Amino acid sequence: MMAMDKDLMKKIRAGDSNAFKELFDQTRDYVYNLCFRMTGNHEEAEDSAQEVYLKLYRSMRTFRGDSKLSTWIFRITVNTCLSQNRRKKLIRFVTFDFLIPNEHSNLYSSEKGPDRLLEDSETEQIVRQAIEMLPKRQKTALVLHRYADQSCEEIARIMEISLSAVESLIHRAKKNLAVKLTPLKKELK
Repeated sequence: MMAMDKDLMKKIRAGDSNAFKELFDQTRDYVYNLCFRMTGNHEEAEDSAQEVYLKLYRSMRTFRGDSKLSTWIFRITVNTCLSQNRRKKLIRFVTFDFLIPNEHSNLYSSEKGPDRLLEDSETEQIVRQAIEMLPKRQKTALVLHRYADQSCEEIARIMEISLSAVESLIHRAKKNLAVKLTPLKKELK
């Protein structure tokens, strides 16, 4: 745990409300974005993020410091989103920023005509559907690794599984995506 994390935790445990506000300010965008990726819905993401901070506030005294503060927050966020999905008995799918056009993306060039843009949109939809069809644990591991930039070690702690299990989930997720997307690749050639 970084020195700043330790100092911040000491202040929070001592009841310093400004310290918790500082933690909130430092993490709110990250927590909200992760909640949005897990729920795919802005309202649900806001509800989940709010619940994450309630859980954080209530459990700050139980944080042992065995892992980084950010890992602990990340794990609470993922578990909160997964538990809300179970409670509602709804399957929500992850959204992926890599499918959204940006200034660094060659895929969405302004030089493309309407036909190519329509084709890209259709491809985007097929990729999303393929990702959504992955088993929940594979999808979670893949999203955490590929799109939330978490190491396999961090994912193992977050999901409370072994490192080899994480590596296996990621491998199987990629393999399943390849199988699902191979027909699309052939179609685009």
